[in-house]
Amino acid sequence: MSLILAINTASKESALALVEKNLSSGDSGGVLAEQSWASNANESQKLLPGVLEMFKETGRGWEDLDEVFVVEGPGAYTSLRVGVVIANAIAWQLKIPLRSTDAFTVWQARIKESAGDSHLVALAAGRDNFLTSLTEQPKTLEELEKLGPKIYGEIPKGEPEFSFGEGVAKLDFKTLKKQTSVKPLYVRPPDITIPKKRA
Repeated sequence: MSLILAINTASKESALALVEKNLSSGDSGGVLAEQSWASNANESQKLLPGVLEMFKETGRGWEDLDEVFVVEGPGAYTSLRVGVVIANAIAWQLKIPLRSTDAFTVWQARIKESAGDSHLVALAAGRDNFLTSLTEQPKTLEELEKLGPKIYGEIPKGEPEFSFGEGVAKLDFKTLKKQTSVKPLYVRPPDITIPKKRA
């Protein structure tokens, strides 16, 4: 079994998990430890202490990690950037594989298979708007409800059946290519002001 550190700072609820998984067969040893908290642009203060707490809880350490998995987005600029940068840094420092996928794929893994194919996963996109894998622009919940399918995700009463760690444990890692670094995928491009040139 491989020990995977999983990081998600792309969602309204940031999460960490230590997951055991046989990467060749796809069998899961399950979630050893997990933490989550409401994302409030506080990931730089909570992420690494959270990892250390999980190590203490499980009796594991940095040297036991075999891979790092990170949700690449779409997500909010500040929170997402912190999670992706830390995942890149851990994988680089420990010289271990890094894998990622989008938040829609992780949410799909958190929904029971009995939900079928007739549903949408909606992610918060700010100002009471939501993004789905089928819509290019954020839409209100009312607009999404008019599309017809049942909606899961970051909406009121859209809670998943499985935790973040359980969702990661269900992912097929053979379909997630190994990367040297992950680039964040933002809901909106960062609003950066270019300094004016001095005369």
